[in-house]
Amino acid sequence: MGWGAPLSSRTLGIREGFQLRLLSGTESEDVVERICTRMFFSDFVVRNPEYRKPKGKKIELADIIVPFGNNLLAFQVKSKFQPTKATEKSEIDFQRITDSINEAVNQTKTINRALRNNWLRRMKTSKGLEIDIDPTKIEAVIGIVVLDLVGEELLSREEQTQLFSSFTIRHGLPIHVFLAHEFYEISSELDTLPDFLRFLDVIQSLYTQDLFIFPPSVLDLLAFYKMDPDKIDRVISDEIRIHIEDGFWEAYHRDHADAIAERDRLNEPSYLIDGIIDYLHTSVGYEALPKDHELAKISGQGSIDGYLTLAREIASLSRLERRSLGERLMRCLQDSMKKAQAFSILYVKERRLGYLVLAKSGDRTERQVFLHRLTAMAYCYLGLDKTIGIATEPISGEGRSYDVLGFSGVEFENSNELAEAAKSFFGEPYSVGGSEYSQSSIPDA
Repeated sequence: MGWGAPLSSRTLGIREGFQLRLLSGTESEDVVERICTRMFFSDFVVRNPEYRKPKGKKIELADIIVPFGNNLLAFQVKSKFQPTKATEKSEIDFQRITDSINEAVNQTKTINRALRNNWLRRMKTSKGLEIDIDPTKIEAVIGIVVLDLVGEELLSREEQTQLFSSFTIRHGLPIHVFLAHEFYEISSELDTLPDFLRFLDVIQSLYTQDLFIFPPSVLDLLAFYKMDPDKIDRVISDEIRIHIEDGFWEAYHRDHADAIAERDRLNEPSYLIDGIIDYLHTSVGYEALPKDHELAKISGQGSIDGYLTLAREIASLSRLERRSLGERLMRCLQDSMKKAQAFSILYVKERRLGYLVLAKSGDRTERQVFLHRLTAMAYCYLGLDKTIGIATEPISGEGRSYDVLGFSGVEFENSNELAEAAKSFFGEPYSVGGSEYSQSSIPDA
């Protein structure tokens, strides 16, 4: 597959001051790690995972891995000094670019071998916590190659190199190849793991079903996807071949700047939920309840596994879902200024999930007990498969702390009593509604 071609791509200065300088591979990895940490949180990002061979030699498995539920993203990062315009590059220049990509693509096979041999067990995240990776639970390994063509960020869009294709299957793995500036732009539009994985799945479907008349740049495809995701679904389900014209990405930002700005404003409450996810690591080793309290015995408080389980559950929400939950939390914080407590439920119907948020003043132990009861009532009342409860102080409180707990596969002896009691606490739960551009829709692509 011809990865490099003298086409075009979008310019981006990700290096401070747009200074032209040769980056080492390690510095390019630093940039990608920062992007991954922003998108996926340092809870789930592992840098330079290694295993030790029987004779003691250490082997690096990838530059970065992101284990999340039954998915594992494996990143290989390459950098090459390429300040020459694409139209002035020689065949040797393009061959060197192609060779770098192929080298990175071939390195992804190490991850499959590591899983088969159980080498990926105890890994240390960017937060410094050790996590256990169970290979039997990994259902999908996705390879991602990020190529940093150092120097091209100083060139205009028309003068930069563009990859002919952004997807291939090698060693039985789906592998996505992005230029560094493309990955940066993608991370700005798809800044949650569920949203990112969804887009990767769309890319794979379009390529494997041969639905492109001519492969577009990944950013033009992203613009088409953002402008009308339902149309992309129809294209895939009905196997309609499409052609996406060059320049869709620029048109998306130019013609819909007001809608994008409004989208960003609407998303502001969602970052409250990001903050909670990032806060949860402080629970490791912390015991809010007395050890002899009955809830302390069953909550797993203070454990790494308990923290990671809850962090994954909340991080499994898309940006739109986090926006809805953040809006419910903001409403509770505002209502708690007038009364001692306020709570609300967000219902993700298609996954039978419930997220309960509570703002309550007073003793923290009492808050935790009340959160446990409310979450249990919601779980039984709505017949949910899984429920997460989140509690914090009122908006007028000094400082900010969070208590989080969850139920899944639990059978309460008093489930009927809890469901009946819930009727006096809850009305109809709120559901995730609307779309990303719910107040200023972008026209169909």
